[in-house]
Amino acid sequence: MSGKKPPTRKRVVILGGGCGGVAAAFWLSSTPELRERFHVTLYSRGWRLGGKGASGRKADAGQRIEEHGLHIWLGFYNNAFRTMQAAFAALPPGTTDTFTNIADAFSPERSVVFMEKRASNKDGSTYLPWAVPFPDNGLQPGQIRANTAEEHGPHQALRKLVRALTNHVESHGAAFPLAEEFARLTAMLEPLFKPIHVSPKNAQTLDQVPVAAADAQSELQHFQVKLAEHGKHAEAGIMKWSFPDDLRRLSIVLSWGIAIIIGYLRDIAFVRDKQKAYDALNALEFRAWLKQNYASDEVLHCAPLQALYDLAFAYPNGETQDPMSGALAAGVTLRLCEELVLGYHGAPLWMMNAGMGDTIFTPLWDALQAQGVDVKLFHAMEEVTPSSDGKSIAQVRLRKQATTIDDKPYDPFVLVKGLRCWPSEPDWGQLHNGDILKKTAHFERTDDTTCARRFHLTLGQDFDAVILAMPPEALKPVTSGLRMNARWSCMLDGSVSVATQAFQLWLDVPSKSLGFPVDPDHPPPTTAFIEPFATWADMSHLLPAEDWPAGPTSPQSIHYFCGPVPLPSNKNPPPNEEAWAEADANRWLPLAVPTIWPATRGMGPSGPTPVSGFFRTNLDPSELYVQAPPGSLAARLAPDSMVFDNLYLAGDWTLLPFSGGSVEMAIGSGMVAAQALARTELPETSFPIDHHDS
Repeated sequence: MSGKKPPTRKRVVILGGGCGGVAAAFWLSSTPELRERFHVTLYSRGWRLGGKGASGRKADAGQRIEEHGLHIWLGFYNNAFRTMQAAFAALPPGTTDTFTNIADAFSPERSVVFMEKRASNKDGSTYLPWAVPFPDNGLQPGQIRANTAEEHGPHQALRKLVRALTNHVESHGAAFPLAEEFARLTAMLEPLFKPIHVSPKNAQTLDQVPVAAADAQSELQHFQVKLAEHGKHAEAGIMKWSFPDDLRRLSIVLSWGIAIIIGYLRDIAFVRDKQKAYDALNALEFRAWLKQNYASDEVLHCAPLQALYDLAFAYPNGETQDPMSGALAAGVTLRLCEELVLGYHGAPLWMMNAGMGDTIFTPLWDALQAQGVDVKLFHAMEEVTPSSDGKSIAQVRLRKQATTIDDKPYDPFVLVKGLRCWPSEPDWGQLHNGDILKKTAHFERTDDTTCARRFHLTLGQDFDAVILAMPPEALKPVTSGLRMNARWSCMLDGSVSVATQAFQLWLDVPSKSLGFPVDPDHPPPTTAFIEPFATWADMSHLLPAEDWPAGPTSPQSIHYFCGPVPLPSNKNPPPNEEAWAEADANRWLPLAVPTIWPATRGMGPSGPTPVSGFFRTNLDPSELYVQAPPGSLAARLAPDSMVFDNLYLAGDWTLLPFSGGSVEMAIGSGMVAAQALARTELPETSFPIDHHDS
C-alpha cells in the first residue's frame, strides 16, 4: 500500500445561484479528473436556484408557472444548449421526473412578428404585423458546426450577409426595380470572399484586397440613395409608404443590410484584430452607426430594429415614451444581428416546455448533486473582504436564512404531473419556525434580514478561490471593501441596469378565438409593439405542464407580456411590486387588445376577463437587467480578469467577446470562469466554449 496522501482538493466557493454561478459549478465538476482536483460549494439565497431565471409553481392556482418575465432561448445560444446537453447526460440512469433531453425540453419557433406602426385612416394610427419566417437550416441547437469549403476564407460574416440579402431579393423576382443593380453590387463584392493563403495573424490591407473597397463603399452608398428614392418617409414616427408592403419591407431589409456591409468594410474587414474592431464600435450607438453608413430613416424607425431595443430593454431608466430614445452599443448589437439572423441553429427561437426553473434548473440541480457539488440554499451573502495587502479575497461573510426541522436535508421540489418543479414559495413545513417565517421572511429580497445564524468563510481554511456570480447592483452593498481596487470600483460604477415588469394572463378563450391576424391558432412571439409591454408571447403550449381543474373556466390559452419600467423615486414609490405591475397592465391592455385580440371586441376594453393573472415588477438589485449602452462595456471585467488573485466572476454582466444580457452570456461566463480556474493547474483542460467569433 502506498503511503502517499491523496492530493488536496482546491476549495471553490461560488456565490450566486443564477445561470452564471450554476454553469460555473457544473463545468468545474464535469469530469472525474476535475472532481478530484476541486471541491465546489455553491451558496444561493432563498429556496430555489435560478436568479432572474427562477420560476415557481402556484399550488392554489392550478400549479401555474410564474416567471420573472418572458424567457425564450435564442437559436444561437450554443453554450447554453451544450451545457444542458451535458447536464442531461450527467443525470442518474433511469431519471423520469425531469427533462432528460433537448427535444423534450424545448420546441422550435420559426416565426417572429414585428408590429409596424403606420398611418391608416382618419381614425389615427394602427399597428400592422410584419411576420418573418425563418427556414429550418438543419442544425440542432448547440451543435458544433463544421465549416464547409465555401465558408473558409476572409470576411465570412460579410459573405453570409450578402448571400442572405441576395436570396431575399431573388425571392421577389422582377418586381423589385433595383434587382439588377443590386446583383451588380454583390458581384463587385465577391472577390473579397475568395480564400487567401496568408497567416491568420497577417490581415489584408486595403491595397492588397482584390477589389477596391473604397469604390465598393461608394457604389453601395449610391445604391442607398436610390433605395430611399423608391422607399418611404417618416412623419412624426408614423410610417407612410409608396411601396406595396412586401417591396417596402424589402427596401428596409436591403438598406439595413447594406448599411452593415458599408460599416463592415470601413470599420472591421481590414482590421487585424476583429475583436478589437467590434469593441471599438461599442463607443457608438447602434442607430447612429447605421445612420453614418447611410441607412435610410425608414430603417432607423422600422419595427425589426425597434425589436432589438425591446429585446435588450435598452431604454435609459426604463423610460419608453420615446421609442427612439433607446441606447445600444454598436459593436455588441452588430454581433447580435449577425447571430440572430445568420447564426441560429434550427430555429431563431426555442420555447421551453415548462417553466425555466423546471426545464433548466431541475436537471442542473440533479447534475450538480451527481457531480458532488455542495449546493446550499437559504444562504445570503453579506460581505466580501479583501486581504490586508489588497491582492486576494480573504473572507466571505454569510447569513443562513433558515434551518430545517431536525436539520434534515431540504427538499426544494413539488411534483406536478410527474415533473419535479420549484414552488413559488418555500415549503414552510420543512423549516424551523416555518409558520412565523411565512409571515415575515422575504428570502429572495436583498433587504431581507431573516437570520438563523451568521458565519464567515476564511481563505486557506474554508476556501481557496471565489466565484462571484451576482450582478453589479447586488454586489455594490457587499463588496465596498473591494473598491480599494480601481478596476473593481470602475466596474461597479460603470454598470447600467434597468428594472423590468412582466405579467401573465390565463384566459378561458383559446388562442384561435382571439383573432390575431398571423397564425391565430398559434400566434408567433410578437414584439416592437406598444410600450411599455412591447413584447408578447402566446405561451399556451404550457397548459399541459400545469394542473388546472377541468371545467368551463379552465384556462384555454396563456399569454406573457414584458418590458422595462422606471425605477420608483422616493417621491413616488410604487404601492407594491405586484400592484404596480397590475396597474400598468390595466392601463396598457385597452390600447393593445384591439390589435392583438381583435375578435374579442364586445368583451370589454381589456378583452376577456382572465381566469388567473400573475403580475411582477423586478425591482430588487439582484433582479435588474444589465444594459449595454454605448461606452459602458469598457468598464466591465472579464470572468478571468483576476483583479484579485483568487477571484473569478460569472454572469451576463461580465466582459466577454460577445457581451449582452442573456442566458447565453451568463452561462458562457460561468464556463470561462470554470475554465480559467481549472487551467491554473492543468493547462489542457478545455470546455466547449463558443465565443461567437465572426
